[in-house]
Amino acid sequence: MRKRKGSMLLVLAGGLPALLGMAGMVVDYGNAAWQQTRLQAVMDAAALAGGQDLPNTTLAGNAAARYVQENGEDPGNMAVTYSHHATRITVAKTKLVHTWFLGVLGIPAMQVAATATGELRGPGGAFDYAIFAGSQDQDLPLAGNGFQVYGGIHANRNLILDGAGWLITRAAEAVGTVTAGGSAMDIGSFAPNAAPIALPDYSAAIAAKASSDGNAYQGNWTMRASDFVMQALYVRGDVTATGRGYASTGVLLADGTITLAGSGQLVNDHCQVCFYSKDGDVVLNGNDLTLSGVLYAPHGRVIVNGDRVTINGCVVGQGVVVNGEALTVDREDHEVRALHGRHVRLVRA
Repeated sequence: MRKRKGSMLLVLAGGLPALLGMAGMVVDYGNAAWQQTRLQAVMDAAALAGGQDLPNTTLAGNAAARYVQENGEDPGNMAVTYSHHATRITVAKTKLVHTWFLGVLGIPAMQVAATATGELRGPGGAFDYAIFAGSQDQDLPLAGNGFQVYGGIHANRNLILDGAGWLITRAAEAVGTVTAGGSAMDIGSFAPNAAPIALPDYSAAIAAKASSDGNAYQGNWTMRASDFVMQALYVRGDVTATGRGYASTGVLLADGTITLAGSGQLVNDHCQVCFYSKDGDVVLNGNDLTLSGVLYAPHGRVIVNGDRVTINGCVVGQGVVVNGEALTVDREDHEVRALHGRHVRLVRA
């Protein structure tokens, strides 16, 4: 009998590490999973907090670190990087989670990690799209060859695409139907039956800012690009602007039609101009030109006339007309900085 008791004790003693190991798998792995989930939530919130201060990377990094610390995590080993012209912030962190049972098996701690990316998207809504048409009465037809759209297209009625050699990196979206003809069209996705999106009115606030700064003018005006050296300019009439070299970030607001003409780089890379027609059209004329900004006609049309035109920003109007080939609109890498309103969203890799 004593031999049997001794044998049972030996069996229990020999199986104790295995029992502790099983308990460790349940308790310690469960705790590590919970810690990883919590860390991911903190990283997500830190990326959103830091993104509010982009493109100022110093302020963004400080905001992210402050949020991490306020939520009980050590920001000391958090890695912070920036991309897409400082419109994206990525935060990454690892931490050690001490174990209770697995230490018996030589595993005193487990490592968990979390990464999050926040992207600054500007005022949102219609300005989240590379090309946007707000009319609910007229379709958006886009025809031509070699169009490169980095972002999405939205129409508040039907969207009709026709041509060859197209690239649309995100959705071709419409409240009604989406049709595509031609050949060699690389479209991220088709999204018919989407919800309508309204166009906002910023004109009163911009006019008030321009007036308080002494930058409001009565009647039609012909100007050069170099004349725009302010945050807000308001013209109570039509504007004809020629040349290149816009060197400020801000809004050129006109009651009537804005006509732009030139070649080469109209707006410097580090700047962005919103050409905003309150009640008329925005017309861009020229070949082989690059513009950093927003073309906005909430009650009219945005008309692009020319070949090999690149718009680093977005095109937003009641209607959009393109007469030319090889149009490029890049919204993905260029957030809207010239208009009021900023929002940050999480971007999953």
